[in-house]
Amino acid sequence: MNFHLKKLMMSALAITAMGLTASAQTLQVESIKKVPVPKGTIVYTATVSPDGSYVIYSDATKAGLSKLDLATGKSSQFAAKGDGLDVKISADGQEVLFREYTTDANRLRWSTLKSKNVKTMKEQTIIAKSRDINGIAIRGNKALAVNKRQLASKTLDCKTAVQSEVVVSIVEGQLCVTQNGTTRTISPQGTGNTSYVWPELSPDGKRIAYFLIGKGLYVCDLNGKNVRSLGYHHAPKWLDNNTVIAMDDYDNGSVIVKSSIIAINVNTAKAQTLTPSSIVATYPSVSKSKILFTTPRGELYNINIK
Repeated sequence: MNFHLKKLMMSALAITAMGLTASAQTLQVESIKKVPVPKGTIVYTATVSPDGSYVIYSDATKAGLSKLDLATGKSSQFAAKGDGLDVKISADGQEVLFREYTTDANRLRWSTLKSKNVKTMKEQTIIAKSRDINGIAIRGNKALAVNKRQLASKTLDCKTAVQSEVVVSIVEGQLCVTQNGTTRTISPQGTGNTSYVWPELSPDGKRIAYFLIGKGLYVCDLNGKNVRSLGYHHAPKWLDNNTVIAMDDYDNGSVIVKSSIIAINVNTAKAQTLTPSSIVATYPSVSKSKILFTTPRGELYNINIK
């Protein structure tokens, strides 16, 4: 397993273009193009806004987060100390939720959760300096965080209607759901000698996609029931309530040598390959009409879909 994949898993623990109907949707890939980024940039993480207008990305060569406008190609600094892992963007694209990490004199790592408005650049702290932020989300106009198994929330400067306050998180390697202010462990495959990563809540808030280390990708309901295997794929993201986008990757023990972005129908577990074998496509991020992904070389690509 390569270093990049290991780092993303550890972070999660601490916290054929073909033709699909409602039950068997097929995505149509209109184009796959490399996205121009500033010279010398090595894209490490990338999160596309829900409307597909911009990307928040991190550069492997420097600290902080940058914002890239996909229409103009203009890139600008967004958060000088922000971390690119687990960035969340509100449904209207106005607010970005991210973490800042610091290390104290005792070499303990602390996390501060912040939100920032992309227009006004107004920044606010959601949770200050914690070692136990287990999961984060934006639901409607609220930033939500599970900190020490307790729900914290703050109202954001965006116009999206408030949704149910459900947050999925990983606490000590176990899959948890926070609902109605209460956090409970649901770990569908049990809690003994198992570790869960990459929990993702479906758009309708009814199902969870997650990866069980050593076993594969699954979906379940909010009670950890109705479990379905989706194969051995990494880094899931929901495209809609019936479709998960993930990466089908293979490594030589140290680096990823082959990887494709795939679309999986969660009702049938059938997968559709979206990228050609000539591109090592990793870590997808999803909007309504675009799927962004990175490569191990630090490139950024855009899949236009319909």
